Amino acid sequence: MLVHQLIEAAPAEAVAVVQGGTRDTYAGLSARVARMRDFLYKQGVRRGGRVAIYARKSVHYVAAYLAISALGAIAVPINYQLNQQEIGYILRDAGAKHLLTDKVFDWTAHERTQDLAGTLDEMPIDAYEMAGALAPAPALPSDFTDAEPYI
Repeated sequence: MLVHQLIEAAPAEAVAVVQGGTRDTYAGLSARVARMRDFLYKQGVRRGGRVAIYARKSVHYVAAYLAISALGAIAVPINYQLNQQEIGYILRDAGAKHLLTDKVFDWTAHERTQDLAGTLDEMPIDAYEMAGALAPAPALPSDFTDAEPYI
């Protein structure tokens, strides 16, 4: 069973995520994951694609990670304490084309990251909340397994 399927199978009203004083149930988290999945699909994320996540831990981070998995794409989590040059190295090495973040980057500010300017689809990690109604992304094929490559 894939990780996003575990969330769907959990008791709907049980608490799944606690952030500050806010609690989100498995039903709420599952709805967030579905919205994020549809949003990422609309942005061009497909099976096998690499999506980097550079953001503080939050309910949006959890939803993003699970949505990426639900699309059969590969999550590339990046340590929030790294500097921009280190982040650039990871993005290049992983072949990430999409970046979910809660920070705005000026890739041209550093000589070692200038090649990334304009090459990444940078999206706010909570953008799916503002996207409105989206067509549902297709489900993964039944032959998809967690034996797919991971970074």
